[in-house]
Amino acid sequence: MTYSQERSIAKLVAIGLFLSVLVYLFSPSASGEMHHAKGFVRASQRAFSSTKPSPYRVAWITVPDRKVADQLSEGLVQKRLAACVSIVPGLVSTYTWKGKVERDEEMLLMVKTRASLMNSLIDFVQKNHPYDSPEVIATEISEGRKEYLDWIDENTLEGGGDEVME
Repeated sequence: MTYSQERSIAKLVAIGLFLSVLVYLFSPSASGEMHHAKGFVRASQRAFSSTKPSPYRVAWITVPDRKVADQLSEGLVQKRLAACVSIVPGLVSTYTWKGKVERDEEMLLMVKTRASLMNSLIDFVQKNHPYDSPEVIATEISEGRKEYLDWIDENTLEGGGDEVME
């Protein structure tokens, strides 16, 4: 096995572990309760009723290369549509496009933001992404460290981001 093949396998294992941790943290246990760690709070228990959905989201965006990853992540953070964007390299995506199965190397952006900013975030990506139909998917952050959730609030726009033009 070549060094390049070993690196590719190591990247896939690392991504698999990373995604496994995300699934564990964001999925209910057998009893229906979310997995807890000291210092974590349910996002729905932070200054609003537990019947309302969480005001926080994590969004995933695939990009073709590091240049696009850097441009989108910096733009989202500068415009305060995201508090943080993590760039995960080494993805290989298999998908159907225009009736043909395709396979491409990509990077993944993991975006931490507010639910109220999702429409503006999607608009920004659509305007600044090279793909015809960029992937932007999101899920609710149902719990997290209070200090981190507060930090998301402090580093994103308060409204729906309507004033963002690009």
